[in-house]
Amino acid sequence: MRTVPTWIQTHSGRKFFPLKPDHEEIVIEDIAHSLSQQCRFTGHCSWPYSVGQHSVLVSRQVNKMGGNIEDQLWGLLHDASEAYAVDVPTPVKRQIVGYAEIESRIMDAVAEKFSLKGAMPEVVKVADDIMLATEARDLMGLKDLSEWGIQVYPDQDRIKKMSASAAKREFLSLFHHLVQAR
Repeated sequence: MRTVPTWIQTHSGRKFFPLKPDHEEIVIEDIAHSLSQQCRFTGHCSWPYSVGQHSVLVSRQVNKMGGNIEDQLWGLLHDASEAYAVDVPTPVKRQIVGYAEIESRIMDAVAEKFSLKGAMPEVVKVADDIMLATEARDLMGLKDLSEWGIQVYPDQDRIKKMSASAAKREFLSLFHHLVQAR
């Protein structure tokens, strides 16, 4: 019988312990790589659409809504825990005992690593909802957004296809721009 490790190996080769996250082991390149490889909606969208691209679009939406640089960085990193604990569909996530706590601990480590202050800003949550509405329209063909409990309107801009490598580049470029603008 094989011994199951308590860590995952990241793209950069680091050992990351998702149940005991250490901010020192968090690297932006690992986050960008992982999120650009993970498809939203468990792959049930019109084309491969990554969590990385979603994160970039949320950050840009925060900017459109007048959010400051810190808010935009929060928008970019709002799903960073999924680089270490994957993008679990919301109906499943809510049923997994302890998952929210694991995700929260990872996000606390991400916030510490990148000096994000306080709780995730409300503008990020609203921007995330707007992007969800936009994704439902553009990637899932959903006509009645109320089926998903969406209470905001989609963005007027349509989502464009982006490869995983392009999503990773955009994510890292936006990250470095926001950190430098701080």
